[in-house]
Amino acid sequence: MWDHYCSRKNQQKQDVNIRKGSSTSLEVGGFGSVNFQDNSSILDHHTDPIPNNSSILFAVFYLPIENNMKHPLQFYQRRMQQTCTFLRRFGAPVIALGNPGALRSIPGCDWLSEVDGGTYTISDLRHANVSSIPIKHSCSKKFSGTKDKSKNVPLQREILQIWLNKIDILADLADSHQEKLVIWIDAGLPQNRHPTVEKLVEVGLHDPRNQSMWVSTYDSEKIKKIRTWFGNEQCTTPPVVSACMLAFRGHAGKRVRDVYRQKMAEIARSADEGSDDVCSCFDEESVLSKMYRDMPSEISIVGV
Repeated sequence: MWDHYCSRKNQQKQDVNIRKGSSTSLEVGGFGSVNFQDNSSILDHHTDPIPNNSSILFAVFYLPIENNMKHPLQFYQRRMQQTCTFLRRFGAPVIALGNPGALRSIPGCDWLSEVDGGTYTISDLRHANVSSIPIKHSCSKKFSGTKDKSKNVPLQREILQIWLNKIDILADLADSHQEKLVIWIDAGLPQNRHPTVEKLVEVGLHDPRNQSMWVSTYDSEKIKKIRTWFGNEQCTTPPVVSACMLAFRGHAGKRVRDVYRQKMAEIARSADEGSDDVCSCFDEESVLSKMYRDMPSEISIVGV
């Protein structure tokens, strides 16, 4: 399962730009649904890092936003401590993106690597115009209700822009790591999703020729109880894809990015029309869910 898909010589060439343990201080699917009968962890018998696991590359994006209305800074710091401890067990490189200095200053995360071009500010991100559309239409967070809108938390443009850039950022990193399985991990990844990360790695390594993107999904029992989304009565289509983790082969990055941008443009055009019967609210999971519905061969859902 932990086979290497590139030679030692090629691996050294691919990793030449990674700066391991840098001390720089900075501010701030190809086969449908996959189910597993065996729920045991692939790391159950590995308390120490798996040696020389060079076929995987994790990327964690962390960019603290002032006055974040979704979660306080301490929430992300606590989650990142848990995530750094968990990811270390894979024995694979983990790249700190966004604000690497801030991420590596979190206790337990100082071992993460940095990469040239891995530092981002909001102004560096793409899709600024697209991310302004849900803000213009006063959209709330996806799981907001419509009964008492005074309790809803509004979407923030900066947070939404980060979400919409996940695929672009991971694909940019993948361009330099064509033979690796590149994996995006959210800064707010909950511990109960760690087993899904393990399954994602397992299925992702199984077929190095697979061109699809691997994602996780939401609890269907929870989803079907919700009738409207984003605090908007016109938004009745539930999300299929949970984007707290994403993965694809490096050589598939460009195609995944192109399809994602195409579906984002379609959603943005429809939302910007402002019709009374059209949902004007969306996020990256809306785009990925549309990809899955329209082009199911492009996305594989991994479940535990």
